[in-house]
Amino acid sequence: MNASASIHAAASDFAASLGMTVEQCHVLDSRTPERTTTKCDLTGFGKRRTIVAKHYGDRSIRPVAEAMQYVQDGIDALKLKVLRIPRLLRVDKLHSVVIQEFAAGVAFAALPNSDDFLNASYLAGEALAELHSIPIWPGRVMTLRDDVRDLIRPEPSQIAKKFPRFAETLDQWNAFMQHAIFSHEFVPAVIHRDFHLRQCFVLGNTMEVIDWDDAVVGDPAFDVGYLISYLKSHMSDTFAEKAIHEFAKGYSVRGDTSVFSRVRIYRAFNLVRRSARRLRLRDANWESQVREMLTNLQAELDIRGYFGFAPLDS
Repeated sequence: MNASASIHAAASDFAASLGMTVEQCHVLDSRTPERTTTKCDLTGFGKRRTIVAKHYGDRSIRPVAEAMQYVQDGIDALKLKVLRIPRLLRVDKLHSVVIQEFAAGVAFAALPNSDDFLNASYLAGEALAELHSIPIWPGRVMTLRDDVRDLIRPEPSQIAKKFPRFAETLDQWNAFMQHAIFSHEFVPAVIHRDFHLRQCFVLGNTMEVIDWDDAVVGDPAFDVGYLISYLKSHMSDTFAEKAIHEFAKGYSVRGDTSVFSRVRIYRAFNLVRRSARRLRLRDANWESQVREMLTNLQAELDIRGYFGFAPLDS
């Protein structure tokens, strides 16, 4: 059974349990062949309900479902004010589909470069700090070495083969990562590992965060560095600096500000992670995007700080 058929079967079973039927489904994301995310509209008893069904063709759905439930339990137990996640509705092991609520609110990525965006940046900082305040679950703590192994596919050497002009830059990056792996310490936290604008939805004074596929216990600076990297890559320099400032202010209200001393590590990490993803997917304009990110990587390796935050080693 393919992804589309599995999703429709799982959504139909869930709808039937409510006395409803599936009216229509619309694919939200199918950029990777292993995972497909679909929005489904259900009808029945004169009512409508929208759900999201995500099919996993490459992994067990159990870790994703457990992470979502753990975070939701933490939100409820700590009575967190800002962070929200879609509630888990069903784990369909037969069809390898997770069914959850449809995210409400305005997409962070859809906000204009305005005060609304800056306010959302502050809110994102608060939400992320709240996530990092949830007590960690038992088990393994993921390290930077694990992140490099698990999240950068294909390996940097394959990027260098395709873009030989940046081979030396990638060698420098590898040396920088090895230094970071053996030199930095952190207090572990529950982390998202894919925290960027498209994952966040603003509803009043709350922020709903979706897509918990990569959630682990690890270094909270990973999430902070990822969003900072994303803002810097998608905004003009001037506006990015303003947005990052607001994000840092929001995070600092509750979060451990020592994470900012490690931002540079994850800025460099994520430029290579995203370059590898573009090479893997080969979607529109991927070659120019990889060149731009690797150019930014070289600049990142050449500087000794980042927007006023402390570098790895002074």
